[in-house]
Amino acid sequence: MRIPSKHQDIKVLIAEDFTAFREFLRSKLEGNGFRTIMEAEDGLDAVEKAAELQPDLVLLDIAMPKLNGIEAAHRIRGVAPQSRIIFVSQINHPDVVHSALSNGAKGYLHKSEINQEVLSAIEAVLAGKHFISPALHSTLRSNRF
Repeated sequence: MRIPSKHQDIKVLIAEDFTAFREFLRSKLEGNGFRTIMEAEDGLDAVEKAAELQPDLVLLDIAMPKLNGIEAAHRIRGVAPQSRIIFVSQINHPDVVHSALSNGAKGYLHKSEINQEVLSAIEAVLAGKHFISPALHSTLRSNRF
C-alpha cells in the first residue's frame, strides 16, 4: 500500500524563464511527492497564473522577461495573497535579497543550493517561517539585513 505524500495537495507555481532549470525543479518536486505543479515562463505569465490558479506556493526567479520577479511578487501578493513566495535566484546581492523579502517573499534560495535546500526552504515557508539560503547568511550579516 502506498502512503500518500504530505505534499500532494500543495499547489505549486514555478516561474522561471530558463526551460532546463524549470524542468529540473519540476522533476525535483515531483520526485518528492508534489503533484499539482504549474509553470510560467515570465513574470507576467506568473502573475496571470497566480491570479487564476491561486497556488499555495510560488517559486519565483528574479531575472525574468516581461516583468522581473520582484515586481511579479508584488503583484502576486495582490492577486493571490495566500500564496507563499520563495525566490530562487542566482543573484546574491544584499540589496536584491532585501528587496525580494520586502515585497512579500517568505524565502530566498540561491540556485547553487537548490538541490540541497529546496525541500528545507519549502517546508520552512509552508510552516509559516522564513528561509534564507545558507550561502547568503554571511553576506546578509555583513550588510546588517
